[in-house]
Amino acid sequence: MDEKKIFAIIENRNDDLIYKKAQIELFFLSHPDEAERAEYLRSAYQDRFTEILADGARLGYRPQKNGLLMWEGAYLSRTSESVFSWKLVAGFTAQLIDKREYYVNTEIKPFVPMESQQLTLFDMPAFDQPEDTPVAPLLSHPKLPQQIMDEALCVGSNDEHSRLIICAYFMKDKPDNAAFLQKHYGENGAGFYFGGEKVSLWYDAEGMRIARGSTAQRSNATLISWEEAAKRIRELLELGRYMPQSELDEVDHYERMRLADSIAYTSRDMTTEARNAGFLPLAMLAQSVKGGYPETQKQIYELLCAPDTLQKCVDEWTAFNAALDAGQDLLRFRFYRPKEILERLRDLQREPLHFTVADGFAPDRQFFISADEIDKVLRGWDGSTDYRLGVYAFYATHKDKTEREKYLKDYHG
Repeated sequence: MDEKKIFAIIENRNDDLIYKKAQIELFFLSHPDEAERAEYLRSAYQDRFTEILADGARLGYRPQKNGLLMWEGAYLSRTSESVFSWKLVAGFTAQLIDKREYYVNTEIKPFVPMESQQLTLFDMPAFDQPEDTPVAPLLSHPKLPQQIMDEALCVGSNDEHSRLIICAYFMKDKPDNAAFLQKHYGENGAGFYFGGEKVSLWYDAEGMRIARGSTAQRSNATLISWEEAAKRIRELLELGRYMPQSELDEVDHYERMRLADSIAYTSRDMTTEARNAGFLPLAMLAQSVKGGYPETQKQIYELLCAPDTLQKCVDEWTAFNAALDAGQDLLRFRFYRPKEILERLRDLQREPLHFTVADGFAPDRQFFISADEIDKVLRGWDGSTDYRLGVYAFYATHKDKTEREKYLKDYHG
């Protein structure tokens, strides 16, 4: 749904809520707290399906426990839908009140429904507001339906485990989600299908650009800042519309296995000085078990699952980092990140947020390689580029079968 239709629902022109619009305005005037406003509005919406006509478009809404479900078209044949948390609904309402566009035209009588779908249907005349009246934006440069932007945020970065990593971090309820997303996404692109149509993403330090078609590197792309992305992803997680249950069930296990992997590789490359001094005793004990790396990773993973051994891991990595800061030569290579390991260990001790998945939420996502991704490969191979992109880009620019065979032979050896 686009922003104009979202605000058409929020405006509630026929004053059809449990509380009258004058009451809502008065409450907002005397209660500046966002949470109080959200809870008040949650109690204001009648528990039923309601549909309206706005500028000839059929729209509908129904309150849910965690937010307001909005859709376009008749509910049983709706063409798009989005769920907005009550805090976001309160924010939309506040924007209209501040612009003095909320408590107007409240004496419109509902029309008798033209068709029956066991819903509460209300028809209403077109807005008398001029079409060129600006509407406060939901996100920077909003030019796409909210459902497409939500789907773009749910794609994650160009990593098959991206959503698991993002969800694990957001569960920590830390204040730097936006900075985390910027670092996690880096600079890259992606492409997905929405309703059979191609939609492309490009993300960099400024945020995420989204556009229909094979490229997001265009001036009319919708830009979502990392602050906006962090806020909406948190909303979607709370609404249970970010990832399917099968992925959510993997988050905790994957996070610990990933950290166990970092600990295993870093501790393996300690210097002789560090080993002789007895640093990282639990990690070194795991390194001594038979079975090689898989068994070492498994042993460390089990240490991270028990609160007492997790605390011991925190203690030994705290001592290890203190010795590094003091100038001791403890690692053979400089590219390891022992401070990051310690931070991740401490994060495991935080009381996590618990997210659930909305009933029936099981998106069937399909992806394609965007032109932006191909262009990135063609601008220069950096050694870390996804293999599939390298092959795709070469095939796109080299039609000769012999050249393609030579490319694959040279790559694989």
